[in-house]
Amino acid sequence: MQALVHALAAHPLAALVPMIVAAWLVAGVAWAVARRGHVRLALLWALATAGGGSLNTLIKHAFARVRPDALHGYAYADGFSFPSGHAAGAMAVYGMLGYLALRLSPPRWHWPALLAASAIIATVGWSRVALQVHYASDVLAAWGATGAWLAGCVGLGGQCCRPAPRVIP
Repeated sequence: MQALVHALAAHPLAALVPMIVAAWLVAGVAWAVARRGHVRLALLWALATAGGGSLNTLIKHAFARVRPDALHGYAYADGFSFPSGHAAGAMAVYGMLGYLALRLSPPRWHWPALLAASAIIATVGWSRVALQVHYASDVLAAWGATGAWLAGCVGLGGQCCRPAPRVIP
């Protein structure tokens, strides 16, 4: 089984699959949000998720930190270690999904949506350290940088994506 996983991972197109899946996810959520009449929130979603990924790439190349030595054969990762791309991606995607849930869902769904997003973000970060493909500082830095980016995006969303005031005749 391990040989099959390594053979599939070595395929030249293997690196494109996660990017294609992520692009479809971002486009699908943007379409669903825009279809409900929230075009600015859809654009904010696309900006926040794409910007979070770009920020992570810039930081990775600025620091160029090597990965820890894995003491097992369960996971293999290449590229730079700092900050964790998986942790940053989880923070960007699920953090913004939590924000969209706060903006668009009934109040009774706010806490469950935030708890689910937080649990997924924490689980992804923990798994990167447990698999020994990142140091804990890689994950914490990813959460911090992406969290700051999302805070700016949410602030922008509060300014440009306010609901129209209700006019009572």
